[in-house]
Amino acid sequence: MLFKEYALKAADAIVLELGSSLTQGLSSQQAIDQLEKFGKNQQNEQDVSLWSIILHHLKSLFVLLFFMIDIFFFLLGEWSNAGIVFLLILINIGVGCYQEFKASKTIKLLKKYIEHTATTLRNGTKQEIEMSALVPGDIVFLRAGDIVPADIRIISEKDLLIDEATITGESAPVKKISDTLTQEVDLFKAFNIAFTGTLVVDGEAMGVVFATGDNTIFGSLLKKAVRGWEESTLEKAVMQLSKFIFLLSIISLVCVGVGNIIIKGYANINIMELLVFAAALMICLVPEALPIVITFNLSLCVRRLLKMNVVIKRLSALEDFGAVEILCVDKTGTLTEQDLKLVSIFALSNEEALVRYAGLSIFSHLNQHGGISKNSFESAIEKYMHENQEALFMLAYDEYEYVGYSPFDPERRRAGILVRCKNTSEYWYIVRGAYEIMDGACFIGDAKAKAWIRDEGLKGNRTLAVAVKKLHAVPEDLIEQEHDLDLVGVLAFSDPIKRTAIVALDQARDLGLSIKVISGDAPEVCGAVAYALKLIDDPKKVVTSKIWQEASLEEKEILAREGAVFSRVLPDQKAEIVHFLKKDKRVGFMGDGLNDLPALMAADVALVVQGCPDVVRESGDIILLNRSLISVVRAVMEGRTVLANTMKYIKTTFSPSFGHFYALTIASLFVKFMPMRAIQLLLLNFLSDFPMISLATDTVEPEALSRPQQYNVKNMMFISIILGLVSMLFDFMCFSYFFKRSESVLQTGWFIETVLTEVLFIFSIRSRKPFFKAKRPSLALATCSILVIIATVLIPYTTIGQNLFYFTALDMDSLRFVIGLVLAYFVCVETIKYVYYRSSYCKSENGTKLI
Repeated sequence: MLFKEYALKAADAIVLELGSSLTQGLSSQQAIDQLEKFGKNQQNEQDVSLWSIILHHLKSLFVLLFFMIDIFFFLLGEWSNAGIVFLLILINIGVGCYQEFKASKTIKLLKKYIEHTATTLRNGTKQEIEMSALVPGDIVFLRAGDIVPADIRIISEKDLLIDEATITGESAPVKKISDTLTQEVDLFKAFNIAFTGTLVVDGEAMGVVFATGDNTIFGSLLKKAVRGWEESTLEKAVMQLSKFIFLLSIISLVCVGVGNIIIKGYANINIMELLVFAAALMICLVPEALPIVITFNLSLCVRRLLKMNVVIKRLSALEDFGAVEILCVDKTGTLTEQDLKLVSIFALSNEEALVRYAGLSIFSHLNQHGGISKNSFESAIEKYMHENQEALFMLAYDEYEYVGYSPFDPERRRAGILVRCKNTSEYWYIVRGAYEIMDGACFIGDAKAKAWIRDEGLKGNRTLAVAVKKLHAVPEDLIEQEHDLDLVGVLAFSDPIKRTAIVALDQARDLGLSIKVISGDAPEVCGAVAYALKLIDDPKKVVTSKIWQEASLEEKEILAREGAVFSRVLPDQKAEIVHFLKKDKRVGFMGDGLNDLPALMAADVALVVQGCPDVVRESGDIILLNRSLISVVRAVMEGRTVLANTMKYIKTTFSPSFGHFYALTIASLFVKFMPMRAIQLLLLNFLSDFPMISLATDTVEPEALSRPQQYNVKNMMFISIILGLVSMLFDFMCFSYFFKRSESVLQTGWFIETVLTEVLFIFSIRSRKPFFKAKRPSLALATCSILVIIATVLIPYTTIGQNLFYFTALDMDSLRFVIGLVLAYFVCVETIKYVYYRSSYCKSENGTKLI
């Protein structure tokens, strides 16, 4: 393995060997040459090709069943039946593959939004490039929160800790060094190597890439893994229901076959005809279009959300997100603009000194990134300095030089920078953080400062304290120097509320979606913003970190359930809140930093913001390309739309099919011929499925989106059986009317009645409301349904209908009877629906309506 070789070589020798430079890195041309030689830095996962999609559909239980029946028809010489079944197979596979292929293309499109990047040295400058563009010889920079982008030999490091659980299975982070090792090592002892896919827990480092793509340890492990085709949770549950119905149909058909033999006698039965009839009936009962409907549904929603800058990493996340009842969000950037402006300062003694130290506190970012601050506080300070104190700003940077810094840490909640005064050679350690967090680092007992901070907090302004300490030498550990600092003053920043946040919160209330604010800001600031947005009725109703920490388990459960705003909470406390909320609700959590990681992992659905650390982005199910609460609420709505339209298909395909199935099987006991020919049943199946597939595009009632819908098999089976019995009753009415007529007349009348009732059933069951009060159906659904109705009525009057499908032209009296029966059926279903949805049976224990 390559890592064993490079662990024993000196880092500078490796850099030279790979044609790179510690000061220049690779040139653009070298990078192109290396890319051609070694390929992209990505594992060669199997592409979702059209052929692989076709194979996936061919392995489907329902398609295999269709093939078996088709072969059965072929062996019996039923050429027309065999042809129609084969056509159904082609249509099913064709439409399914088309939608699956579109979905895979959508996923490929999404991948460009979630590409990982790496900081590397090219042509002598630091650049952010796509991880896939890394090549051997690239000089790479790592920091806490990064996922290691390739196999890297460490050149230099500072307090570098890497979690290698993905490679070795060891849970404890490993301390990494840059020294050359003296003896051959294994994975567990390669202390100067950073492996692809591992996580930088702490510290920072610079290293040289020596292996990419499949040549990495991660790549070699991935080759041994077998990846299966992913199905959504809903699809798995419905497929289980389908298998149950499939087994029930086989048992029923066996009973009917035995019944036919007993009643009619073996000598009077055409066994082949009975088998053909049974096979066709089984096809009619199978929900073969279900995978198409689910995939089409999800694909449509994913594309709609992408236009709103919401990226779905896995299709089934939409279903899960639709079931979310509580959404936890941060205040900054979600409810407010995150466009900070330094609006006021409070100096304990010298205002000029406060401004100078505030300017120096952003020295590290200006020094390293060419004047571009990466933090909203730093941007605000820099802007203030340029607009109000430019001379002082420039003088400070002329008199001081940057030495080092201690990055912001979620536990410490402060950051520091060490600078050296050029004139006196003295070192100044400047620390900034929340005022109360400075407790222990410096004296913060000034009553005027506390009152000023409280007043600014009530205005919704965020505050930042600045403290300094004079040193005479560069300490080994800056954080250890965070004591006995002198507080210089406090800065106040305004962060206006987003106008879109008000609209988003109104929409969330309409969806029955509870919003909880979990923030690191001061209680006064969080309370002021939440009060302005009507999330709380008193700005003091804020649960602080201290209150949470001192609460008992029972009290925490109450605080989590009843509290709407949580302030100054620590990372583990965020996760605790989520765990308590999950006891009886489904929870979504929105985060963007390492401090959010425990809560993101704990939530049912994790939403992350583009630009967050790699490990945070990996934990997300949904990625927001911009931080917008409206987009999040819209994603919830889309998830509920997916579920609602999928449930429409399930109910419309199962309920009438049950009734028709049992009516036809029982009727076969009372006539000498089959009540409907196999080829007629196959045509019935095709025509009735045609509009059902378009349900994925249907409009959804606001009531169906107003609360999370619950998928309940028991209740769905209950209503399916009730409505199935109604379908069977009307089928028997049709059978009774045509019972004494000829075979072709009975079959034609029953065929028209069956197809029309199934189409009208869609328009009844698609909404809880009476059909005339429901939202208009989608254009696709209306068009498909009208075409099917016209085709059903006209086919028996055509030559093809009479010669191929054995229909006959009905007289006007018979046709009027069938149409009247269909309308009566529609009224009956509407009545039962009205009674059912107002009954206690279709409600859960907490009163939530069940599907």
